Amino acid sequence: MRSGRQVFYSSMERNAICWTAMISGYASNGRLEQPLRSKIWMQQEGFNLDIVTIATVLPICAKLRALTQGKEVHAYALKNWFLPNVSIVSSLMILYSKCVMLEYSLKMFDGMEQRNVIMWTAMIDSY
Repeated sequence: MRSGRQVFYSSMERNAICWTAMISGYASNGRLEQPLRSKIWMQQEGFNLDIVTIATVLPICAKLRALTQGKEVHAYALKNWFLPNVSIVSSLMILYSKCVMLEYSLKMFDGMEQRNVIMWTAMIDSY
């Protein structure tokens, strides 16, 4: 992770893909607080979150039970028309269930017209 960080911060041409890779790297190495800080820095540098970044950040919010940050990402996804998306909706369902907000999890599930095994698994995991 150290060498990846060095390459990232020495790069003059960072983009959303680089930021998402860095966020994912932190999460994969168990440094769960760092991805949320990196998401903020990414936005401060003028990069918009894309669907992959959102799908990467939401499970981290769920693991940390970071409801406020998760709701911010949810609002961003709504504002930028990333919903409905199975990956994002299922991650939101898990976030809300881990934060003991089952009614929100159920609303997310009910809002999806087409439910697949991922959605049903997230719903079952919510309970």
